[in-house]
Amino acid sequence: LTLKTSFPHVLRFLVCAICLYIGFLICGWVVFSPYHIKFRKLSMASECLFSIVNGDDMYVTFSSLSDKSSTAIWYLLRVYLYIFIALFIYVVISVFIAVIMDNYENLKNYYENGFPDTEVQAFIKEGGELPLTEVFNHVDKANTWQNWFFCIFPCLACLRRNQRVNSEENDKQELLETV
Repeated sequence: LTLKTSFPHVLRFLVCAICLYIGFLICGWVVFSPYHIKFRKLSMASECLFSIVNGDDMYVTFSSLSDKSSTAIWYLLRVYLYIFIALFIYVVISVFIAVIMDNYENLKNYYENGFPDTEVQAFIKEGGELPLTEVFNHVDKANTWQNWFFCIFPCLACLRRNQRVNSEENDKQELLETV
């Protein structure tokens, strides 16, 4: 149930995380492809970044920079990889877990304190629908044809009730005006 309710939130978050991943992927492929063996092709760069997220192959990725690269590229690769590791291992995975845990806490709270009202239940509580006892209050034992008529068309009974309530309110106002 937790996974079912958290699926839309996780899906929205994954769209953002995939956009970040693709941005890092293209940046690494464009900048480091001439200097690093693991960034020569887009698919190889994606495999490299994915293995870094999983914690594999970190040492080889850091150490396999070619000899023809400058010290600026060496430092840029380090900064790029540290930012990627920090962002994806610490932030993205933690937020992913937090989204699921938030939905779990909400469901646990609902089971302890009751589920919130649906839109239909809130409409009924506001007085949008009469309870059955109120619908059948108009039943007059003498006129059976009216009883059947109001049972078939209960909305007319609501109109009749509203007229009765309005006439009672008018009577109260007249009484207050006379006093």
